[in-house]
Amino acid sequence: MSCTLCQDKSYSLRAEVGSVRYLECEVCHLVYQNPMPDASSAGNLYQKKGYFVDPKKGTDYIGGEQWLRKTAKFFIRLIKKYWPGDFKEAKVLDFGCATGVFLDEIRKQGAIVQGIELSRWASAYAQSRFGLEILGQDIFELDLPKNHFDLITMIHSVEHLPDPVRVVERLVESLKPGGLLVIATPDVSSMGERFFGSRWQYYVPHDHLALFDKSSVTRLLKKVNLTLSGIEPYLWRRWGTLEALILFGIKWARAVVQGSSFPRGTPKDGLVVFSRKPGEMS
Repeated sequence: MSCTLCQDKSYSLRAEVGSVRYLECEVCHLVYQNPMPDASSAGNLYQKKGYFVDPKKGTDYIGGEQWLRKTAKFFIRLIKKYWPGDFKEAKVLDFGCATGVFLDEIRKQGAIVQGIELSRWASAYAQSRFGLEILGQDIFELDLPKNHFDLITMIHSVEHLPDPVRVVERLVESLKPGGLLVIATPDVSSMGERFFGSRWQYYVPHDHLALFDKSSVTRLLKKVNLTLSGIEPYLWRRWGTLEALILFGIKWARAVVQGSSFPRGTPKDGLVVFSRKPGEMS
């Protein structure tokens, strides 16, 4: 299959998890699942409550609401570095909003908010728990207004998309000239990936379909005619990174003794990418 970002057919094997392979495009360096599920198969994964509340995998979007709020506040603080003034009356759309905690937090600062969430369970929960307006359809079935939103966020959603370019293009149509698009996603060039390889926690077959680094996410922005404003690395999973640092120390010591080289990478396992649509914000 072709790369979902640049359509080139050249690749190398980056990781193998069971019968699923993750390929790295030799041109743009996007890492993508092969074979890639279609959009409907990918969407079915998120329909049940068990995706969001699963003690076995340590996921709890209900009992873990305080952690989610802390994370939402972290992202809001980062966004303020690239945002003029306050959020009062700002029109905000969160794509892949899950249970709506981020939207609830930024609404407290005066924003007018909407969410898109394909999961029927999560969108119903967000509406009943927080009274949010959630659009619970595929983005290509929605009649989104053009040049409408001041801020669009994709917080750990782009990696779930079988065709990220097409979705981001659609979102950009709804962004005002001068508006800000924020993408948060795992960093496939992180130290954790370098050391854990196929055991890296973000290789999740049928769930994480496209994994980016700085170069591939920058290429994505250029493809949809956005201007990069900044990239902020951040620590999304502390324990996985701590393990990677311990392994880094062991491999560094071994490399010194053996006189060999060792993999390079950042200890921070996530990227927050800020970009603007050309034009002046009204």
